[in-house]
Amino acid sequence: MTDPGSTYHVPVLAERVLQAAGDARRVVDATLGGGGHSALFRERGMEVLAIDRDPDALRAARARLGEQGITYVEGAYGDDEALEAVARFHPDFILMDLGVSSHQLDREERGFSFRPGAPLDMRMGQAGETAADFLNDSSEQTLRAVFADYGDEPRAAALAREVVR
Repeated sequence: MTDPGSTYHVPVLAERVLQAAGDARRVVDATLGGGGHSALFRERGMEVLAIDRDPDALRAARARLGEQGITYVEGAYGDDEALEAVARFHPDFILMDLGVSSHQLDREERGFSFRPGAPLDMRMGQAGETAADFLNDSSEQTLRAVFADYGDEPRAAALAREVVR
């Protein structure tokens, strides 16, 4: 299976994804990223609804894949606009390739990197609070709850105290 014209995203489980999609005609790629999976679906003649919350990823995928046979939605796979688009689309198959793109991690300016000196941003776009602002402005109680509830961090209280310190 080839991934025409891109080094942005080469799906490592391409055959398994296509096997799972089977004879689907209308496919939702709920985490578009670089568009590797959507390219595979389109090669098979499937119509694609492509969703991503990262405007940079959408721009790159749109430039790579064009507009024929694919509809783009900017949003998270669980937000109202995306869910309404999926409901209107009536898909036969939905793919959610969950995780962070290496392009988000590799580009220090995106703020997802753990490299020293890189900004701590972690936003998919430019709207909203950065991760640095959240950490700097949140109370110890809020940080403890976030670390415990969303990070399943067993030492959430100690970590929150250290961040506040």
